[in-house]
Amino acid sequence: MAIEEISGVALSALDEFSGVAKASIEAIGGVARSSTPAIITTNLVHKYTAANYSGSGNWLDEVGSRNVVVGGPTFSSTTPANFDCDGVNDYLLSTSTFTRADTDLSFAAWIRPHGTSGIIGQTGIIASAGQGAWLIRYVGILYLYYRSSSGQTFTSSGVSIPTNAWTYICYSRNASTRNGRLFRFNSGGSGQILSTTTVAGSSVSNQYIVGAGAQYLYNGQQGNMQFYDDDLGLTEWTQNFNAQKAYYGL
Repeated sequence: MAIEEISGVALSALDEFSGVAKASIEAIGGVARSSTPAIITTNLVHKYTAANYSGSGNWLDEVGSRNVVVGGPTFSSTTPANFDCDGVNDYLLSTSTFTRADTDLSFAAWIRPHGTSGIIGQTGIIASAGQGAWLIRYVGILYLYYRSSSGQTFTSSGVSIPTNAWTYICYSRNASTRNGRLFRFNSGGSGQILSTTTVAGSSVSNQYIVGAGAQYLYNGQQGNMQFYDDDLGLTEWTQNFNAQKAYYGL
């Protein structure tokens, strides 16, 4: 037996316990620390842990300085801690203009949809000169959306995401190749589910985490999120999933 969580919080979500850094903890009460590697921290620029939310105000960024405005979702501290959006008027939104340079980037979030619609995470909804914006749209299956000067493109992964079950969705983009990839990890399967060529250009706009206008509001629960200035691959995303899955009952 090994320690996977402390007081209902996954070990991967803790930085320290009783003033001792997590990396220095070998055992508690004679029980060994889990050997499962923690999430990737190299080039991690924004990190949001639902279990660390205060219960009111903004959801704080634990690595960077882009806090999230909690616009209506019901927060639950019960494991796994989450924000429950009703699909009517709830959203999670960056507190400031979110500008991403035209470099490698990655985004991941734990979701538990109740319905089959909504936008779940994006880096910029408006792009400079109409180029470079991307987002993930959930309509029963995951789509990658991006826009260029020649128009809008929706690319379907062809992979469904079950309702009322936790799924870890991940997006990676390589700045050199313009390759955008979607990944899905849950009890029904894991791995890369889409690879497509996107466009150049940095994105500038407020960043919606869930919800973007009346017709795209997300109906479901939202858990932990991570943002990277890096093009993470299957190995890295698998490590992140394994580090967090016990917390989400998988």
